[in-house]
Amino acid sequence: ELSIGRCHNLKFNLDMLQGFPLLEVLDFSDNQHLTGNISSLSPLKSTLKRLDICRCLSVRGNFMELADFPHLKNLYLYNTPVTGDYSCEINWLDPEPSCESDDFGTYIDELQCIEELVDLYQGYYQPPTEMEYRRLCED
Repeated sequence: ELSIGRCHNLKFNLDMLQGFPLLEVLDFSDNQHLTGNISSLSPLKSTLKRLDICRCLSVRGNFMELADFPHLKNLYLYNTPVTGDYSCEINWLDPEPSCESDDFGTYIDELQCIEELVDLYQGYYQPPTEMEYRRLCED
């Protein structure tokens, strides 16, 4: 796990992560000197499980570069210039197990926990427009 937060004087480029191919969790927040392209994370494709990049205004790229990361379960990109095709449907959830499966009860319990946490986008099937998003944040 690598977490670098609020290091305003540390100059760091995502290319530097190529020397750490076993990282599972990356957390960057409030790093004004973090630079690079999201595609530089490709060496972590087989291990990365969680990626948080927020308020890092010099990170570029398209988040769809991460679409084929098989273990990536949590992606949090906030206040970055990273772009993507928001019109496509992205479903990275594990498939629902059969109701006869031993895992079905656990799946339902975890699903209910997730539903309790979701409030901002509840009821939306498309990403909200910028104006809808701002209104939701104000509520």
